[in-house]
Amino acid sequence: VLEPFGISILEAANRVAAQETAGARSSDLSNALEMFLARKADRSEGQLRAYHYMSRDLLEDFGNRLLVSIKGGELEKHVAKWTRGPAAFNHRRRLISAFWKWCARKPRHWCSAEVLEHIEMREVTRGPIGTLTAAQAKKLLQVAEKHYPSIVPAFAILLFTGLRAAELARLKPSDVTEEGITVSAGISKTNRRRFIHMPPPL
Repeated sequence: VLEPFGISILEAANRVAAQETAGARSSDLSNALEMFLARKADRSEGQLRAYHYMSRDLLEDFGNRLLVSIKGGELEKHVAKWTRGPAAFNHRRRLISAFWKWCARKPRHWCSAEVLEHIEMREVTRGPIGTLTAAQAKKLLQVAEKHYPSIVPAFAILLFTGLRAAELARLKPSDVTEEGITVSAGISKTNRRRFIHMPPPL
């Protein structure tokens, strides 16, 4: 028996052999990230940007280590290091989870998804969602017209349609007509085309 660990020499040998086998079939981090990002090339611009930031930060902290050598505690510290606040922590955890589970599935089996159990989601305290009154909306547009006239159309579209800022940034002039606004699948967060009928105030 190996003291003070309380295991036999045979058991220890079996553990070492299992670790060596897992390492032999694992992938290094950079190769895994490159393949994962290639599979996500059809995602929205915002999601791709988030995955690229995730990849950059993982490589900075872990270099080109084998996935199987990266432990759950290390990943938890990594996520905490690169985020501020519980919402950002949970978002980065979801990104890494998607990558790690992809690496763990067949036919890859480069790592174990159980590693993710060490990164617990954090509780996010949310206040009630508020809405602008008509007077507040009017004041907002008046201030914009006085100080930032070039962005009044953008403010008005966001205010009266509920369009996401990232979607607005990718709209083309031809997407906006008197009838409404066409949000194509390529610029939609949900990757689905939708049509927003023109609100009378807008």
